[in-house]
Amino acid sequence: MKVELTRVNEKIRFIVKAGDNTMYVDGPPSLGGEEQGFRPMQLLLSALASCASVDFASMLYKQGVELEDFLVEIEGDRQPEAAATPFTKIRILFILQGDIHIPRPLVEQFASRSVHELCSVGATLREETKIEYRIEYR
Repeated sequence: MKVELTRVNEKIRFIVKAGDNTMYVDGPPSLGGEEQGFRPMQLLLSALASCASVDFASMLYKQGVELEDFLVEIEGDRQPEAAATPFTKIRILFILQGDIHIPRPLVEQFASRSVHELCSVGATLREETKIEYRIEYR
């Protein structure tokens, strides 16, 4: 899996490309950002929400649940006084609308499995992931 990030202005606005898909990333105004894209930690929350949602919605679909709407609200708490400010707690709210004819405990189990077992983003956040880097001058 690969994405490419390229700066698109003189400051800290970037475009991220993965195949034919693109999105913009920008930093906070305090660092020169212009509010013209997602901030990196918003992307992390988005990745977690979407990863868990794909698995959760898929499990519901396999049980014959026909959702009229599937909405996720996700928020994270951070330590503002630290040099790096990782999330200390993340809360996910799944809002389901439709014919949910299966028992609520089964729906709860699907949500739990989606977030805690099946989501690769969640697994990456839980595990100590080795991140390597290199620098290339061109």
